[in-house]
This record gives sequence, structure tokens and C-alpha cells, in this order.
Amino acid sequence: MQSAPRGLAGNFIHAERLEDEVTCFFAARMEKPPGEAREIDARMIEQLRVRNYVLCLYGGGVYGFVHRTFLEFFCAAHWVQRFEKEGLPFEDLKRDLFEKHWQDPACQEVLRLVCGGIGAVHAKKLIRYLGFQAEPAGPLVILRKRPTALCLAIQCLGEVRPQDVVEEEGRDLIDLTARLLSLLPKDAWKLSEDQRTAVVEIENVARSTGSRWAGRRRLAETLRTRLAGLGAGHAKACWLRLAGGVLAGLPNDAGTLPLLRERAEKDENSAVRSAALQALAAGWLDYADRVVLSKDLDGVPPFLDPIVPISSEHVSHAARRLGRSVEQVRDRLAALAPTLGWNPLAGAARSRARAT
Repeated sequence: MQSAPRGLAGNFIHAERLEDEVTCFFAARMEKPPGEAREIDARMIEQLRVRNYVLCLYGGGVYGFVHRTFLEFFCAAHWVQRFEKEGLPFEDLKRDLFEKHWQDPACQEVLRLVCGGIGAVHAKKLIRYLGFQAEPAGPLVILRKRPTALCLAIQCLGEVRPQDVVEEEGRDLIDLTARLLSLLPKDAWKLSEDQRTAVVEIENVARSTGSRWAGRRRLAETLRTRLAGLGAGHAKACWLRLAGGVLAGLPNDAGTLPLLRERAEKDENSAVRSAALQALAAGWLDYADRVVLSKDLDGVPPFLDPIVPISSEHVSHAARRLGRSVEQVRDRLAALAPTLGWNPLAGAARSRARAT
């Protein structure tokens, strides 16, 4: 399937080709006579389809995996085995897999799995290669198209264990992210559609990588130094959204939580306040809390404006969405005050006024 014209984008194989592959495996690897290998082949394909639910018969003599996750896993396992067991040189792996396919969205999950399977020492070289692909395109290209190289490098970083081996690469990717985001126009209305898409993609990848981003302490340092000099609301909001999931639970980090609270309560821009609440919710609250604090009650952006009291109607809708009583939702929101720094039911502005 991988070597077919459509590559991993096409999850299918013709029955004759599948039968030949399985028969050859039993004849060559298991040293079965051709007749017996063909008989075993038929039973094996039937079992994978009927009992194990790995293969699906699409019709017209065409098979495919019931879910493309199987295809991605087995493809990655094939490359890892060739590298670890069959002597495939690292440079060949890099050239034939990463250099040829890193721009193909259908192959990116495979590349991530390979990075997680070949060992940290080799994976860090591949992460550096991907980071280098993003670097030279910075001012001219990267924010006018999907930032594939940067996002893939971050995702591959999250697959590597132990994390301390790739900590330097993690810090470098944070610095690269900072350089790319600094290219954004100062005014939000000047962002092109491609630039907006690129920023959202970087934010999503950062959030999904979260605490698996090695060297993430650099992001806390970068956040504190850059926020003070950012006048544009959308730039601040972008950095705050990046920070939430990545910095959650960072040991000995006393500065991030107060900074997010301050932006949520005091920033003059509503987008920044909402982004700060999103960062707090991503890093310090659970899923049900994120649902209640999101505008559409789905746990994803956009989030509510922290200075505005949460309406009774919103609380009622949240209770129905979560299958809880209105009283339970209100009690939970009130219990968030020690973490957020204000009572969401009253709003940050009113809570601050009462405190004074």
C-alpha cells in the first residue's frame, strides 16, 4: 500500500496482490511449500477480515484496513524494523522517508511513529532536519502556507523518550516558533487567511503536545519576556494560547499562573482576556470546566470573556450539556475561584471590585 501510486493516502490493495504478498511471506519466511503457503494465505486473510476485524473487503476484489491507524502503524513498524534489524543506514532512512514525505499530510503520522521507535539519538537528528526546513522559509513562505515542517518537528519531539535527550531541540523549536510568530503583522486585521491558518495550526500542535514538549521551560521564559513588548492584541492572544497546555504542571514555575491570571483580569483587549482564560483552562482545569468556560460549550475556543459574569442561561445550557444540575455547575464554578483568581459567576471585574 505504501508503494502504491497514492501512497498512504490510498488505504487499499487488490486481492491478488494481497494474496501474493501473504503467500510469499509464508513461503520465504516460514519455509512453507507453495501449495501449503497458498492455503494458509487464504485462511489468514479470512481470519484478519472475519475474526480480527483488521482487514475490510470493500468490494470488487479490493481490501483495506478497517482504520488507517493500522496502515500507519504497520508502515512505521516496517521502517523501524528495517533500520534496527536489517541494517538500513540512517542516511537512507532520512532520505527515503523523511526528505521525500515530510510535506505529505498522509505520511506525517508515520514519521511521528518512526521518530518514537528508532531511539532518541537518531530522532533528534530528524527533528533538527525538520526544524531546518522551517527556518530558511521564515520571512517569505512559512506564514503564507501551512507550517508543515515546524508543526511536524514539534509532533515528532513529543514522541521521543526520554525527553531530556531532546531538550536542546525542544528549546530550539520554541525559539523558532517565536521567530516565526514575530513575523506576523502588528494589527490583527492585516493577517491573511493563510497566516491565520498557520497560527491556528501551530497553536493546535502546541496544545496537543503539551507537557511532552521537551525543554518547555524556555516557553515560560519567552512568554514573560515577550508579553511586555507586544502591543497588538492578537499577538498577545496567540502567545497565551500557546502557553496554556504546554506549561501546565511545569515544576518550580511560579510565574506563569499569576501572569495568565493578570492578563485574564486586566488586559484591555477582550481577545487577550479570552485567550488567557483558555490558557488557564487548558493547563489547570479539567474537561468539564473547559466545557462550561467555552462560549459554545464544547471545551474549545472561543472562550468566555473573564470580566463578564457568566449568565444564568449559559449555566443552564452547560448543565444540560454535562448532565448535571444547575446547582452543581454553579458550585463548581464558584470552586474555581482559588485557581483562576476570581469567581467566574461574578466576573473578574466585579470580583476584583468586591475584593477592594
